[in-house]
Amino acid sequence: MKDRGITLINGECESEHTMYRRWRTPQESYSAVYQRFSAEFAPEVTKKIMDHYCGPSQKLPTEYASWEDFFGRIYANIQVHYLQRGFHNALFAGGLEAGKDVFRYRFERRLDCVAEKIPAEWGVTHLTDVPIWLWGCGYEGGLSVQEKEWLKDWNEGFAAFVKGDEVNWETTRPKDMRRWRSDGGTDIWEDSSWERGVEFWKLINSGHERTYRKASYQEHDSQL
Repeated sequence: MKDRGITLINGECESEHTMYRRWRTPQESYSAVYQRFSAEFAPEVTKKIMDHYCGPSQKLPTEYASWEDFFGRIYANIQVHYLQRGFHNALFAGGLEAGKDVFRYRFERRLDCVAEKIPAEWGVTHLTDVPIWLWGCGYEGGLSVQEKEWLKDWNEGFAAFVKGDEVNWETTRPKDMRRWRSDGGTDIWEDSSWERGVEFWKLINSGHERTYRKASYQEHDSQL
């Protein structure tokens, strides 16, 4: 990516889980959640996840209200929150730079027009950021005058990114995220979930490096 000049905008909505818990929701049990994750992820990955959170007791962790709540939050961590942070960390370790090659963001507010398609009580969840990037396209209400003012710099930054121009994202460190706050203001937020995300990435990918190296050695040997 660095050599080819490829850059990345990547981020999250604060409540991704309220959408994810509604996607083919499993029944209220450990085994149902286990089976649901197994439908999407490799057996060894599902086992790592469920063992990590539930342990040998296979009981619902106390910080979750129900198995549905557990499913939605863990699913969102896998699909967005945690693995994204591990991915970003790998990119930075590989030489990419924050605010130059990788532009991280977080949305804690949604446009009023989103209610046309996604209930307000779902919060700032998955897909609610789409009309921000597309400037209200596909939504009858579009952006209000106030929303356009709030998001003017975001729109200009995204336009520069799409055109391949230099982007002034104002982030300089790996943990920095450009954030649209609930009050409409924008700031640079220090990611409070960074360490948890990186550790989760390591958990999920543990053992893969050995497999990759073994495959590489076998390929090398076959060419001798």
